Amino acid sequence: MIEEKREMRKEKEEEKKEKTGKKKILKIAIISGLAFVIIIAIGAISWVLLPKFSKTSTEVKTSKTDTNISTSVSTYALDDFIVNLFHPSEDRFLRIKIELGLEGQDTQKEIEKKLPKIRDSLLMLLSSKSVEEISTLQGKLILKNEIINRINSILNTGHISAVYFTEFIIQ
Repeated sequence: MIEEKREMRKEKEEEKKEKTGKKKILKIAIISGLAFVIIIAIGAISWVLLPKFSKTSTEVKTSKTDTNISTSVSTYALDDFIVNLFHPSEDRFLRIKIELGLEGQDTQKEIEKKLPKIRDSLLMLLSSKSVEEISTLQGKLILKNEIINRINSILNTGHISAVYFTEFIIQ
């Protein structure tokens, strides 16, 4: 009898342990599921909203820049350039976005026709530069003038009046 009671108590205790164990596992599963849903929601929200904020800040910068420029000048955005910079002992890269200040109505059409030649010329120019040459403000201004001269030497009827770096990253 006593043994039966002890066995019943053990069985009850085991049932309680199983129930509490199941409850703990259920709580952990619910918490981790909620955490997963929250992380996914944050990722989705940032994926949707981040480009809007980036575009807004770029548009604001562009509008501030455009107020200083005469209204007859339009711009043309080139595709990104990623080049190896000249460095004898280590690999260094430059990622750059360039917008061109155009003069003349037909300049954009001429650039589009000669785009492969322009990109080739700019790739050669950019990859010949070292980190030391383009890391200073003076170096960047010299690079802008070299880009203007290179592109204008390729164009026949159009003319580039300015170069704008909208992204300039050295790694």
